[in-house]
Amino acid sequence: MSGSEGSQIEVLQESLRAFASDRDWEQFHNPKNLVMALTAEVGELVELFQWLTLDSAASIMNHDESAVHVREEMADVFIYLLRLADELGVDLEQAVHHKLELNHQKYPIELARGTAKKYTTPSSPGLGFDLSAFGPLTAPTHLVSRDEFYTKPCPVPALAGIYGWWFDQVPGGFEVGRCETMDDSYLLYIGICPKQPPKNGKVKNQRTLRDRIREHFGLNAEGSTLRLTLGCLLAGELDLQLRRVGSGKRLTFTRDGENRLSDWMRQHARVSWLEIQQPWTVESELLHALDLPLNLDQNKHNAFHAYLTQLRNEAKQSAWSLPVVS
Repeated sequence: MSGSEGSQIEVLQESLRAFASDRDWEQFHNPKNLVMALTAEVGELVELFQWLTLDSAASIMNHDESAVHVREEMADVFIYLLRLADELGVDLEQAVHHKLELNHQKYPIELARGTAKKYTTPSSPGLGFDLSAFGPLTAPTHLVSRDEFYTKPCPVPALAGIYGWWFDQVPGGFEVGRCETMDDSYLLYIGICPKQPPKNGKVKNQRTLRDRIREHFGLNAEGSTLRLTLGCLLAGELDLQLRRVGSGKRLTFTRDGENRLSDWMRQHARVSWLEIQQPWTVESELLHALDLPLNLDQNKHNAFHAYLTQLRNEAKQSAWSLPVVS
């Protein structure tokens, strides 16, 4: 039985069940027949609006005869939907609340407000994806440098969102013909913060755009996947080598090497961002819609992925074979 005890939906379903039973119609009310009947009733409702102008459709309930037909056809649609839910054991109230929650995640206010465009097509990532909704990230009016980031007040907000890394010098010299460009810089990497909350009830990550960008700009390869990637690609140019440091469990490019990498980023790296409450809801689609050679997670389709993965693995293997440095 669908609906909570005493709910209006349950009362209606009990009435409809009794109506069908009294006429021995339950034998016909299997899910297949009910879906077909539901579709037919939707078609009859559509017929009432089929050739109307927009203004006539909007005012249809102002005409008594038309209003009666509309109410009756809507009732028929609802009746068959209730019967179908009853037969399938679907709690419609619960299903609607669950779907509404999913829609909140799928269409965040920051991206969906005021537009009818569907910026994501889940079955075909990257197809039908409206990048115009991500303008501050993919087509910003200004890119923030490391020096600007460390000014006070910091221009990057302490909020959730998606950030993008732009470079005016391509580390490793790979092909960037399909990458987003601005002012002779290329968008090569994106990240999100926070990550999707764990489903096991553990405390979710609370890091913000400002936190994560600070780690990329000034931490080390142990705490920044982007710095690890850049260091591996620039090893020859900057004389970098990944090593075990401290207790021997952390891998960085050593203090001097990390400083050289930070200086390179100060000269050649810039950042953009987009504030969005649940950035993980669009991360995968963005990775498919954009050519982002420096991303590895969820980016196996990228032509640079295999090479970059091997390069990083070789650097890590080498580091583990060498002694610990201070």
